[in-house]
Amino acid sequence: MTTVYKDSDGVAISGGLPRDEGVYTVEFTITALGAKKLKWDNSADDSSLTRSITFRITPKPIKFTLTGGGSVLPKVEHDVADLGANDSKLAQGTVLGFRYTGLYGSSYNDTVPPTVNGMYRATVIAINDNYIPDTSVTPAYKDFSVEGARLNPP
Repeated sequence: MTTVYKDSDGVAISGGLPRDEGVYTVEFTITALGAKKLKWDNSADDSSLTRSITFRITPKPIKFTLTGGGSVLPKVEHDVADLGANDSKLAQGTVLGFRYTGLYGSSYNDTVPPTVNGMYRATVIAINDNYIPDTSVTPAYKDFSVEGARLNPP
């Protein structure tokens, strides 16, 4: 039997199993050598030697720590222990980040920290599609202010 994994475009994946978030198909084919001894349970209805299954890999929740707030630009650090084995060496800032939004009438909405005086909220977001912030323990945001030169980067 042969096994082939394909991405959502139907392109065969080289190098083993799919690991990233997305939709995949795995095709199982009974080879010519096995066709005399093996058959699919529904072979009376479908004589094809190939069967396929479609599946989805969903993002993994990852714990994190938030610091800062007030007059200090917030900082997020992911919990390295929550990373998958192949991602164990991902640097801080490559898994989780922030979306910054203005408070009290400000229309600011960006992933770049604001520089104009005002009140803002930094909400934790995933930068790496294979993970999502685990908000079951930690609130996913910190409020902070920009007041001229008094914003202290972490």
